[in-house]
Amino acid sequence: MKTSLRGFSEFSIGCNYWSSRDGVSMWRNWDERVVDGDFAAMHEYGMNTVRVFPLWSDFQPVKYLCECAGDVRELAFVDGTPLPKSGPGQYGLSEMMLERFRIMADLALKHELKLVVGLLTGWMSGAMFLPQALENRNLFTDFAALRLEVMFIRGFVNEFKDHPAIVAWEPGNECNCLARSTGVDCCWNWLNTIASAIRLADPSRPVCTGMHGAKNNPRQGFNLQMQGELFDVLTTHPYPAFTPFCGRSALNNIPAVYHATAETLYYSGCSGKPAFIEEIGAFGPGCLSDERTEAYLYTQLYSAWAHDLGSVLWWCGFSFDRCSEQYPYRWVGMERELGAFKGDRTPLGAARAAKRFADELKALEFDELPPRQIDAVVIASENPEMWRAAYGSFILSKQAGFEIKYCTIDNIDELPESDFYLLPAIDSYWVMDLQKYRLLLQKVEQGATLCVTADSGMLNPFVEVFSCGIDFCTESPATVEFTLDGNRFSCTQSKSRQLKAAGCDVVAQDDAGNPQIIVNKYGKGKLIYCNVAPEPDAWQQGNNYFLLYRKFAQLAGLTLPEKAPETGVTRHVFADGRVLEFRINYADHEVEGIGANRVKLTWL
Repeated sequence: MKTSLRGFSEFSIGCNYWSSRDGVSMWRNWDERVVDGDFAAMHEYGMNTVRVFPLWSDFQPVKYLCECAGDVRELAFVDGTPLPKSGPGQYGLSEMMLERFRIMADLALKHELKLVVGLLTGWMSGAMFLPQALENRNLFTDFAALRLEVMFIRGFVNEFKDHPAIVAWEPGNECNCLARSTGVDCCWNWLNTIASAIRLADPSRPVCTGMHGAKNNPRQGFNLQMQGELFDVLTTHPYPAFTPFCGRSALNNIPAVYHATAETLYYSGCSGKPAFIEEIGAFGPGCLSDERTEAYLYTQLYSAWAHDLGSVLWWCGFSFDRCSEQYPYRWVGMERELGAFKGDRTPLGAARAAKRFADELKALEFDELPPRQIDAVVIASENPEMWRAAYGSFILSKQAGFEIKYCTIDNIDELPESDFYLLPAIDSYWVMDLQKYRLLLQKVEQGATLCVTADSGMLNPFVEVFSCGIDFCTESPATVEFTLDGNRFSCTQSKSRQLKAAGCDVVAQDDAGNPQIIVNKYGKGKLIYCNVAPEPDAWQQGNNYFLLYRKFAQLAGLTLPEKAPETGVTRHVFADGRVLEFRINYADHEVEGIGANRVKLTWL
């Protein structure tokens, strides 16, 4: 089944993998038959992609041999054997472990599984696994660490760059957890060193990030712009428990069910590079029932496919109930039951969802799903909590019935073309550089609509642009209530602000007559200003803020589909002119005749 992908040749359905019997000890306790059986089970249940990890401590088992007073004499294998002058051993790599990895890669080929390889796997499941030579060193700044890291990559990638099962490389698993960074320059230099070493050894495959938790802030380490500059593909690990504002419902219900798609689109838009869902999970039966887990992954697979995200990989392939007493699983309880399968390969909800989705894709009458139509561009500005605003904009636009993509204003010279731009939840006194603001206003002069929602942010110039004045601002938070099209809204402001019209059209006002939503013509286009920001609280259940987004879209001239807020609608135009409408019910109950967490495809 082919589809439009984010760096791969087909939509990737699969999981992250450690062996069902041994977990992270699989390389030391190697058993080819176990891996063969595991891969056969994954293939049987529709999976085509596996993310794998050569555990760093096993694959580069080196230490420093020292003389008097601890002076280093030699880098050697842990048994004292000197490193050879040629072959993979010269890089400190274990030839026995490399042979085991090659057998695994051959088994992947046998079972039609593609491999994404996380190279420097020193952080895994809440624990560190480092070569003895690197213990107690800063892996980002220590020169010996940098040398050994490059040696590992050079030796390993050269060894496997011709293996057909491998489709992508990564620095390792969540490498931003390997050490404490010393700032933006430190992070840039480390990522550049590692990515360059991979590309030097194998320029033919994409280099993915393997990280999560990045910010859209160029002054923070491992930020999205930095990753976009240095890597081919970004990855998300969208666990609501570790991502602010995202775990506020059952995972297969609104709003938590939106998280993975929203975050991955946000990463892609802010970095300027493709992004895919590389790790997703439900933390096992202690957090979510097996039935809801199946519904959750099934919805995520269809949502990622409809939004052209290219891949969804479950964490993890197998539960570690057969090795739960070993380190690190004896430490971290949540790591023991995360599998798509039990340790004995009994399929669980995630495996059933993967098979159902894969079978349904094979039955479709077309081979490739065109990208969805985009209605608006959401601009990430200098908001300290931009993720919260971006997540809210996804929720509200999805419920309102129009499709967005993201971009960040900081690292672009040209805005993506659009008739509708959203600048959500502006905050602080430095929302954006003046030249970027002028770039945005130029798009409006040429005919676009810009909608600004404001928390405590300030745009200058404002009065002459929006034909609306600021009567006063205070540092006190406020609750603003107003009526729009017969609907009552109650929104919070972190700082209160009162407007006064100065030639603009007032669309909504509070009970005291103060403007809350205004519209102003600007050149050939239109400016909308909302005196409150609904996005930061969009995840709160029971609000009706999506109606504000419907109004903004209608003022921008969009024709919106008739739909319930629980369903998301994407439209895909084929080369022959046919249009496929894709409706996903994101809720855990039936809506519009679409079953809970189910989909409906209709040719228009």
